[in-house]
Amino acid sequence: MFKSENSKPNHACIVDFQNFRYAPPAQDFMFFMYLSTDREFRRECMRDMIEFYYREMCDIFKGYHLNPEEILPYEEFINSCNHYRIYGCLLALNHNPVICIPPELLKSMFADASAVADMIFKDRSPVIRKCWMECEKYRSKIRESIANFVDLFTELKLL
Repeated sequence: MFKSENSKPNHACIVDFQNFRYAPPAQDFMFFMYLSTDREFRRECMRDMIEFYYREMCDIFKGYHLNPEEILPYEEFINSCNHYRIYGCLLALNHNPVICIPPELLKSMFADASAVADMIFKDRSPVIRKCWMECEKYRSKIRESIANFVDLFTELKLL
């Protein structure tokens, strides 16, 4: 979205509608936590991050003269976070193979529109395989996503 002055854009706001949905805040929060942090960080800091997020959300509600405890009590938010751990874990497992493609490979791919189209609409396995074989950081991130899945689903007795 663009804001213009004298028919010239002077401000842009990126709006991502690919996951546009009506969902509890915990869904986005858990997706962010599983996509952006590792297991060690979550073990050490998840409670602090939940409390920080909740406080910030409450401040936003209060800024609109709303009572956070009426809209989303803390215990309900905690329960919702626990519920959406699976969602966050699975989305990270799904997104990381593409999100973590090394920038240098992305740059060369985007120079060839047909390669991008093939990866998006046909078969991304050659790109994923190349990343796996050539980049330790990529392998580490994907292994972490798989380990998150195994840990969480074992804990929940789903495996």
